[in-house]
Amino acid sequence: MRGSKNAVWKNDLGQCIYFDNYRFFLEAIDMISVPGVHATESLAMADGVKTIRHQLGAKTIPCSFAFKNTDDDGLTCMELAQIFSPLRSGELRVYTENAEYRIECSIQDEPTFVRDTDNAFRWNVDFVADFPYWKMDTKKIKAVSDIPFVGLKRVLLSDCPFDIMPEIVFPASTNSVMFQLYPQGSTSKGFTLKAHPDYPVRVITQDFKVIRDDTKEDCSQLIDATAELDEICIRYGKNVVMASPVGGVTLEYYRLSMGEV
Repeated sequence: MRGSKNAVWKNDLGQCIYFDNYRFFLEAIDMISVPGVHATESLAMADGVKTIRHQLGAKTIPCSFAFKNTDDDGLTCMELAQIFSPLRSGELRVYTENAEYRIECSIQDEPTFVRDTDNAFRWNVDFVADFPYWKMDTKKIKAVSDIPFVGLKRVLLSDCPFDIMPEIVFPASTNSVMFQLYPQGSTSKGFTLKAHPDYPVRVITQDFKVIRDDTKEDCSQLIDATAELDEICIRYGKNVVMASPVGGVTLEYYRLSMGEV
């Protein structure tokens, strides 16, 4: 690794560029900044307001890049304009000495490439991520049956300060499966998945999708339409997890982060 940060941008067409600070340079990146969204209510017959909700808006990630075109490679210059098209979404990865980060995002505007010497180009790109957290390091896969008991309940510990929306994978089952996940001391949050004997099912709580895990086809009919999937999350501290029957049910998730300075 050369420099404090390396980066990889890969768009949804599979076009990829690696900023390893040898030929393509990552000169600056702001991984942290994100706007806050604060909902308020006016007080009755009084000055001031009451803040009732805090949340984060979309994250903008400003980056400055450079390309050392020592071979006067016109083909590479042409490919750069295609890779950084704002019509494409993709994944930005950043590697530091401490961790690996990834985030799904798109490009806000077509960048302007400035040739500042005979063999160097520089350009700025603003990446925009609707979900403002970086996924950190590798995906965690935990079988519910392996989560240890604390007393009579299985308790999953989390040191992440942000709510994590997991993906829950259920193996094929001839019986319905009841699942619950909630912070210790809170009211129970869960749902029941109907019998699905021929295929495994994946419940993606971040965007409320219920799909076959093998073909990715929608199978949302297996869950009641009133199920509050947005309440199924891993919060900081102790989280109670239950599945009945428990065999084969797994949680998949990343630790979330705001990034590094």
